[in-house]
Amino acid sequence: MSISQRDLRKISILILLASFIIFGNVFAQESTKEALDKGIEYAQKGKYAEAISEYNKAIEINPNYAEAYSNRGNAYAKQGNLSQAISDCAKAIDINPDLAEAYYNRGNAYGKKGDLLQAISDFTKAIKINSNLAEAYSNRGNAYTKQGDLSQAISDCTKAIGINPNLASAYSNRGNAYTKQGDLSQAISDCAKAIDINHYFAEAYYNRGNAYGKKGDLLQAISDFTQAIEINPNLAEAYSNRGNAYAKQGNLSRAIYDYTKAIGINPNLAEAYCNRGNAYAKQGNLSQAISDCTKAISINPNLAEAYYNRGNAYDKKGDLLQAISDFTQAIKINPNLANAYCNRGNAYTKQGNLSQAVADYTKAIEINPNYVKAYDNRAIIYYKLEKNDKSLADVHKVEETPEAMKITSKPGEIQTFTGTIAEILFNNDPMYGNRSEIMVTDDKGQKISFIVRTGISVSSLSDSEKTYTLKTLRKGDRVTIEYMTNREELHRVMTIKLTI
Repeated sequence: MSISQRDLRKISILILLASFIIFGNVFAQESTKEALDKGIEYAQKGKYAEAISEYNKAIEINPNYAEAYSNRGNAYAKQGNLSQAISDCAKAIDINPDLAEAYYNRGNAYGKKGDLLQAISDFTKAIKINSNLAEAYSNRGNAYTKQGDLSQAISDCTKAIGINPNLASAYSNRGNAYTKQGDLSQAISDCAKAIDINHYFAEAYYNRGNAYGKKGDLLQAISDFTQAIEINPNLAEAYSNRGNAYAKQGNLSRAIYDYTKAIGINPNLAEAYCNRGNAYAKQGNLSQAISDCTKAISINPNLAEAYYNRGNAYDKKGDLLQAISDFTQAIKINPNLANAYCNRGNAYTKQGNLSQAVADYTKAIEINPNYVKAYDNRAIIYYKLEKNDKSLADVHKVEETPEAMKITSKPGEIQTFTGTIAEILFNNDPMYGNRSEIMVTDDKGQKISFIVRTGISVSSLSDSEKTYTLKTLRKGDRVTIEYMTNREELHRVMTIKLTI
């Protein structure tokens, strides 16, 4: 059977069309892959706008390209556009329900949004699809840390390290969990390992700074926070926590600067407002302190420390009703906040409600059996109520606490302490025995409180002809103090000599 010229032309056209379709699909696939690869390259350099532009090109060519949606969602999350990030990852999952990276990226977005349950759910789905996705274990561990499930957090990060021993984020996240668990040596070791793997890992320096801060090594903490800031100048939390370290050193002006810087980067960082308020209160700027704490509460109504700090400011202002209200709210949010019970006890004492004050001091001691101030204050009330046996028992309890062992000596034994006066607290209420308190910070950032009688003369050893009353001393004075204890008195430190 012969084929006509007309039939030959039809066959040639069909072959040509098939060729166009085949080569067109190949070209489209190459173009979408090229756009995706370019987007990933831009994202790795932190150029997220350019990355999104490339992902858009890939999606225009192939509207069902799940990987492009997933990666675009990740880029949006890096920009802080979490709603769009979640939407893109959801689209990727609709197209390909077995794309582990889409669940992982969406989990990261939910984590940044604060939806920890959904974040953990997505990380778990990613792990179910790809059990070797180390990053999903690491970030799920981080979410568990934020939830307070530290054992599960450490387990997940350890699993991630087992899969990928060079995953710096897993060591850093595990270090963060160990810090919250109180294992500071292991925390510092893990963060150091993360830094060894990646010298430019800001979060690892930040997490190690937190561990050093809890350990009391403020100089090293400040150094690590500073390094984190140099690597990532937009890490608001590093400024805020460096501010905390400066505040503990007594450098309130520098602390306020850091808190303000943190707020400028992230106006919704409630902790920065809360801690700046605390610093303002210590400077005596009570109105600003109350304003900052109120702002923190408006951002995060469950931030117990903000109510606690505002309560302290109201107490100093003399508004005892509002102070008690704030301390009560702090306790409602965090029933284990011993300081809130103790300071509410102080406010009740000033109101004359001694039975409620004793109950609060007792609760504070129940939470923290080594709480010196709670024992001290309860002992004073018992003394005023002529319950001398109970008063003396509290005094002896104070002497047995680790804190007291650091600052007291045997009766009549003189010890010395050199540092800078961080704060001088005056309390002329006869109920407190007309006592005052000098807070001194040594060169390592350690604070020791010296309790003395208000109005006592302190002789300058550098100038024997000159005497100083307590009120002539100033914050920032460099001092050397000789002190000894008298255990028969309620106040442990009764005699000091001071060199200015």
